[in-house]
Amino acid sequence: ANPANLAPALKWSVAKTEQAITNIENTYITLNPLRQQTTLEFIKFGQVQSLYGRPRRVNGYFQLAQDEPVTIGFTRYRPVRRDYQAKIIPLGTTSPRLNADGELMGGGVIAFVEECWIELDDGRREIVLTGNPNGTVGHRSKSDVFVNADHFVQPPFRMIGFSQIQWVQDADGVYRKMPRQRRSARAAFNALAQATGADHLRWVMNRMHKLIQRYSVFADAKLVLSVHDSVIYEVPDEIVRQFKQAATRVISRRPSWSDIDFEVDVEVGRRFGEMK
Repeated sequence: ANPANLAPALKWSVAKTEQAITNIENTYITLNPLRQQTTLEFIKFGQVQSLYGRPRRVNGYFQLAQDEPVTIGFTRYRPVRRDYQAKIIPLGTTSPRLNADGELMGGGVIAFVEECWIELDDGRREIVLTGNPNGTVGHRSKSDVFVNADHFVQPPFRMIGFSQIQWVQDADGVYRKMPRQRRSARAAFNALAQATGADHLRWVMNRMHKLIQRYSVFADAKLVLSVHDSVIYEVPDEIVRQFKQAATRVISRRPSWSDIDFEVDVEVGRRFGEMK
């Protein structure tokens, strides 16, 4: 989280927000390794999974992690800016590396380039590279920096960095705007956390349903709403105390994948607005 962006929402100073983030990361020491592992996972597969196994795709990266042909737009800035488009078949991704701050940076896709061109101002295309189906070069520009870059793969195979790719177009013609890699890594990590939380809430509701089915005294208890990490039941007055005790035991129980106890608050009210 960026302290400067988070502080206004919390109505805290940036310094206080930075300290709070530091405290959380010192308390939960697995956060940074989990972030790094999440980034490696979405770079390799284009998606991450919740702890229950439910996938969350990261658009753009997911298409590049498959072996289906796609069209991409990418930019090289050295020695001068040149905007390219290319029809490629992705062959795999290269993992990012840790920088001095411990953040994951870099990485890209290795691809067979069927055709690569530059859109000229007059609407024409300057073809800089084509590949034959047998893996040989069909055409190769002698002066283009992308074609002649010193890569560990040779034309018509090229490595294209994620930071260079502006968009990905799949076979259905849908464009995926490529966000910055750091932003995508945060989105992937957040998807992992949010999906796990959502799956856990469903797990809780299923266990509560079994509880209601098992004991006839709770037959009139009804699940009416779920909000974020809360579930709301409508319960007859005469069994509120019993239901509260039974529900607390069920909801606070650990799932099989967890080694952390869950803190549970149960509130009772006659209207939804009475409960916080």
